[in-house]
Amino acid sequence: NSNNLNLLSSQALLAIRLCGTVLDQECQKERSTLVSSIWNMVLEKSLPLTVVHYNALLRVHLENRCRFDPAVILDDMKEHSVEPDRETYQCFISSYCQEGNIDGASKILQTMKQKGFKVNENIFNSLIIGHSENGDLARSQGILKVMKQCGLSPSTETYLTLACAYAKHGDISAMDRIISESSSTQDIGFKDGDFLELLFVLSENGHKDQVGRILADLHPETEEFGCLASHMVVRLVNAGHDDVAYNLVQFTVENSVEGSGKMVAAEFLEQLVKVKTTVSKLLWFLKDMSDRKIHTGGLENLVDIGIKNKDIALSVRLADILVTEGGKITKKQYKSLLSLIKKCGEKEVYEHVFAAVKVGTVSKLMSPDILKKWIFPLLDTWPELTIAQLEDYGLSRDQTVTPMIEYLVGRGESESAATVAGIFSEHVDDKLKFLTNSITSEAAVKSKDGETAASEAAEVKAAVAVDHTVACMAEQLLADDRIGDLELMLETREAPQDREIIYTNLLKLYSKHQLIDRAIGLSRRLREEKLNLPGFYEVLGELIESQYKNSEPTVEQPATTAAAPVPHVAPYYNPQYVPVPAPVGLHYLPPNASYQYMYPVQGFVPGYYMPAPPSVAAPHVPAAAGYPASMSPPYQATSPDISVTSETPTVVSLGGESFYSHQTEQGYLHRQLKRAVSNGEASDGLSIYMSLERSGKVVNVTETSALIEQLVRANMTHEATDITKTMLFRNTHPLPKIFRFLLNKLAISGCVEDINAIGQYLSTKIKKDVSYDNRLCNAYLSAGRGAEFLDILVADLEMAVRNQDDEMLTIIQDRFPRGGAMGLLDNHPELLDRFTVLATQFAKTGYVAPMNVLWTYHFINGNQELADPIWEKYVRSSNQIMFQKICQVARSTGNLDLAFGLVNKLAEADQVTPGARGIAYSCLLDCLCGTEQHKKGWKVLQDALSRGVQLEDVNRTALVRLKTGLEAVGEKFPLSIPPKNNRREDRSLSPTNWADM
Repeated sequence: NSNNLNLLSSQALLAIRLCGTVLDQECQKERSTLVSSIWNMVLEKSLPLTVVHYNALLRVHLENRCRFDPAVILDDMKEHSVEPDRETYQCFISSYCQEGNIDGASKILQTMKQKGFKVNENIFNSLIIGHSENGDLARSQGILKVMKQCGLSPSTETYLTLACAYAKHGDISAMDRIISESSSTQDIGFKDGDFLELLFVLSENGHKDQVGRILADLHPETEEFGCLASHMVVRLVNAGHDDVAYNLVQFTVENSVEGSGKMVAAEFLEQLVKVKTTVSKLLWFLKDMSDRKIHTGGLENLVDIGIKNKDIALSVRLADILVTEGGKITKKQYKSLLSLIKKCGEKEVYEHVFAAVKVGTVSKLMSPDILKKWIFPLLDTWPELTIAQLEDYGLSRDQTVTPMIEYLVGRGESESAATVAGIFSEHVDDKLKFLTNSITSEAAVKSKDGETAASEAAEVKAAVAVDHTVACMAEQLLADDRIGDLELMLETREAPQDREIIYTNLLKLYSKHQLIDRAIGLSRRLREEKLNLPGFYEVLGELIESQYKNSEPTVEQPATTAAAPVPHVAPYYNPQYVPVPAPVGLHYLPPNASYQYMYPVQGFVPGYYMPAPPSVAAPHVPAAAGYPASMSPPYQATSPDISVTSETPTVVSLGGESFYSHQTEQGYLHRQLKRAVSNGEASDGLSIYMSLERSGKVVNVTETSALIEQLVRANMTHEATDITKTMLFRNTHPLPKIFRFLLNKLAISGCVEDINAIGQYLSTKIKKDVSYDNRLCNAYLSAGRGAEFLDILVADLEMAVRNQDDEMLTIIQDRFPRGGAMGLLDNHPELLDRFTVLATQFAKTGYVAPMNVLWTYHFINGNQELADPIWEKYVRSSNQIMFQKICQVARSTGNLDLAFGLVNKLAEADQVTPGARGIAYSCLLDCLCGTEQHKKGWKVLQDALSRGVQLEDVNRTALVRLKTGLEAVGEKFPLSIPPKNNRREDRSLSPTNWADM
């Protein structure tokens, strides 16, 4: 659903490019449909379009042989304010030439000349194709002369295009002449990929008798040949030339290196299935491949391929043939087959199901579970008819009657189950014989006369169906220890009296197997349904007590001493008890202001403490040394009651059920906590954690962190924040990965106060490690309070400057969110003026990072009159220039001006390292390769190397793209690309990465 899809402009570009020959397993028509749907989605979402997007679309249309009207494309580009470039006109020429329309191509050439675009080799190649489509091979040959007159030397690509033109028309001698001419002119001549392209053209145009001579020119012993042959086999099969494809498979298997032949053979079979080749032809290929020892695996492998390609008819047919000839399919294959059948249309399902039954019967895979889960639901007809039909396919009544009765009872169709039991009574399992009594009872009632008899019959029938059938069935499942079937009955039965019976028997099974977690979940459901089962809670209580009776300590107390009252201790985040006071926000308050936060002092009970009685005011505690006068530590918690010993019971809550435990059972609770966390049961985990804390057990960092993670995933961020504050108070903290996960969630949700509360416990170093200030900034933005955030920073900065407090000034500078500030300007341009004021004030203190952010914003948005003065005055001489955001924008939009501008700016900078310049040049190379300007990219790389940038400083991926692009147009890449992870150490000195901020 495109309405629920978030799509970036750069992602759309990549998706478009992937719809061409990259998807060689799909036919051209399907690829064209796919790219059209993506383009419509892009237009629907009003994504920003550039000429790169249009060029990618046109290139894919050309690869898929999908016709388009250049005039319509130009109108659409004009509507979106996009100006065509040389590549756009080149695609128009290629489109006209594919149709043989030389006049249309000539008009485009005139337009290019008027706009000052130079003609390149690709355009001449298109003209060769255009003249060939018109049958004018002399003019196609003449293009070589025209190219040389224009100062261009034909590459192997040009010679291949001309050779294909002759091959299309069956002029084999001319084709051979061009191949020879290429070999004498070029250093290498035609490669295997070029010969395979000729093979395809010959096959497409009815010259398959020439395939043998092409195969003779190939080099199957090379390692890369297998991949080339595999792709060509797929193209040939898609085009309907499976005979040629099979010849290529045989040639590859006989002559290639080990492994390549098997890969090509497997690809051939899979593609035959994908294009829906007839079963008879598939079997012929399979037999011949087996005889020639080209492929092993037989029909079993072909069944797997059919299932993988979701071809139900073929898979069922092949499975039927396999078992008929004495073979067997695996249980996994059979279930996959049934799953496919379940998804097909209603008209086809019966035919496929009965065929699958035959296959399963012969393979001895038909079990009661498969019948109940797959076969009966698919054959949605009268039960009696289903049983009779299945007999025709090898399933006896002894195999089907009892599973059918169990299936019907599980669905709540007790009446139908009783009918089946009555009709096929001799085939009913002994444990279900009680169902036949319902038929007898009904017959006896029918002997009465009139309306009274009919009414009484209905009542007796209902009573038997509800009370007797369900009760007996549930008791039988209990006796057979079948938890799954009993749980299934609970899901399908709706009548309250039925559910009460099932609840009782299911709890007995849970109790038998000590499944306390499931029993507690069952009790929760029972309460939600408001069913009254007094005996249920007695069994549940016995189950819970059984967990402790073996280890419960015996405490001897004087008979005359009354039991000490058990104080109710609550976690600090319980609103009815005194919480840890909320920390102050990030801004500094005037000296006469009242701080709300009170630092913890020695003697404070970690995490929990008793509230002061309502009638007694909290005692006054003098300000602690080292704290501001207005900041006093919290009053000391009430001393723990001495009556609370290690034997004092603690209230434990599991799944909503409360009971008493002893501290000696902390190990059990600890295991329950681990289980709850691993199962993702956040609420249960929190309840157990609180119980452990109340018993005096401090949960370790790893398990507390795991609980925090589950709470965040369950959107219980407030509870996760509270536990995190408890950890920080104890001078520990969650694992860094989970700590960042929590902070990210709080930032996205706009929980400013929660992040501020956590921040008061963090040192400056930890704040940097977890990017705290950026996340705080993002929280303000998510909460729609960006202006407030800036106002706080301005006020804090003014106070530090006014008080000439260098220490406070350093703290405020560290608090400035570099990455978050960029997001603030991108999403709230209305705050630009306020941010400019803040950046100016920071710059006056010698801190230029905010000015760097401001310059980046103006530079990206093309505001050169504002960006240049900032660059000259503040950024140029800085020892740390942040420009990663510029690289990101340039790459995602293909903005060459932005990439060139950045390279030129850094060339002027005073302290930028070669490693940093290498990053900028990498961005520029990516943009140039994205527009297929590889030769220009080579010149840019040479310029970088001449300016002191080392090859190790340039992104390796950019170098690989450039090398591949140059070789694609017949050029050499004379440099050796450095191995991975061979970057220079000074690479990290600049620029600063926005993500790290």
